[in-house]
Amino acid sequence: MKNRHLLAFLLGLAPILAQLLTPSATAATPSDPTVTLTAELDYAQLSAEGNDTAILKVSLLPAHLRYNNDRPPLNLAIVLDRSGSMGGEKIEMAKRAVRRAFQTLQPNDYVSIVAYNNTARTLLPLTQVRHIHNPRAYIDRLHADGGTAIYAGVNLGAAQLRPALDDSSGINRILLLSDGLANEGPSDVRDFQLLGKSLSREGITVSTIGLGLGYNEDLMAGLSAAGQGNVYFVETANDLPRIFDSELGDASSIVAQNAVIEIECLHGFEPIRIIGRDGQVRGNRVTLDIKHLYAGQEKFALIEVRNPGGAAHSTQDIATITTRYQDIDSDKTYAVNKTATTTFAPNREQKEKSVNIEVQRQVVYNFIAEAQDEAVALADQGKLPAATAALSELDDWIATHNTVWQDAEIERKRSELESTTSTLEKQGLDNKSRKEMRSSSYQTRSQQKSY
Repeated sequence: MKNRHLLAFLLGLAPILAQLLTPSATAATPSDPTVTLTAELDYAQLSAEGNDTAILKVSLLPAHLRYNNDRPPLNLAIVLDRSGSMGGEKIEMAKRAVRRAFQTLQPNDYVSIVAYNNTARTLLPLTQVRHIHNPRAYIDRLHADGGTAIYAGVNLGAAQLRPALDDSSGINRILLLSDGLANEGPSDVRDFQLLGKSLSREGITVSTIGLGLGYNEDLMAGLSAAGQGNVYFVETANDLPRIFDSELGDASSIVAQNAVIEIECLHGFEPIRIIGRDGQVRGNRVTLDIKHLYAGQEKFALIEVRNPGGAAHSTQDIATITTRYQDIDSDKTYAVNKTATTTFAPNREQKEKSVNIEVQRQVVYNFIAEAQDEAVALADQGKLPAATAALSELDDWIATHNTVWQDAEIERKRSELESTTSTLEKQGLDNKSRKEMRSSSYQTRSQQKSY
């Protein structure tokens, strides 16, 4: 009898002891998944009649937590253009931006500086920040001359980062600055896309800063897009310190990476396409990946699905959704599941009244991004009337639907689109407008934080 009482006492005590002996969970070592998965439609109710489409928004939102002094190390390669076109204020502001970066980096971070003109050379090998006592010594004598070997610069930056790749918890990023066209070594957009994909597979992300009006925006965006890095267009060198701040702030706030979203449509709902992001649609399944998740920043995918219809007022599951991601602090892999559902409205009028305006805004923004890319491609082919027609058609679509939605933010974006269309029709697509359209399109589709 006494033994039974003693056993019961010990069993009751075990959970308390376990709690006392287990380290408390913190932002750096979460005990639960740090990313919230949500799924919602552009309309809360779909038409019971079917024969139409809906947009499913699948969102990943990390916790609003990131302690900068408790994050994994950032391994950063700064790759600077020092070609002849960077002379004067440009090179001086680039130096200032680099010096400012050292004030943002933490002592346990690692940094390398690479500069390129006709060739690339290492100014500072990958070194822990705590051991760099005079950053100015590596850049102050930098001067501008020669050509623009961007490919060589990126490759050398990657070579500097490779020794750090053994530590899977580190954040590996190249920040590339260029103000000109690649005229030394590979210069085709496809070459840079392949380079970006190759580096991404190694665990290295490339973010690009295009300075002024002389750089190749397709090349720079292609390089970043291949690994889901950030893209910046700045017209004057005065903006460089601010852009460096923005990029380092983003890199420092990563809480999860290598997220994969898998969607299986159910009960006759059929995926048609992914809007804005790359991914695969095979049968009733959709797969896509999101490279990095930042603290407090929503990342999402928009999937257009065919609505088969159903009984009025009934509720139906649309899809099961699973996401897997690697927590950057604990290095653990988590899986989160969700089921998307809908209710069928008895008529289309009731469906229209159930609009989810938050989702609809993102749909409109991404439609505008797609239309801008199409317009640029058509203008490049000399088909300016077709380019303006593509934008005008979307303008009309938004205007018609917003008579029902009555959303001021959508109307503001529609007015911007209308102004862009008018300018394109009257003046054609100049260099500055092309860069603005390409960079804003990319930033919308990747949900890049505004800067």
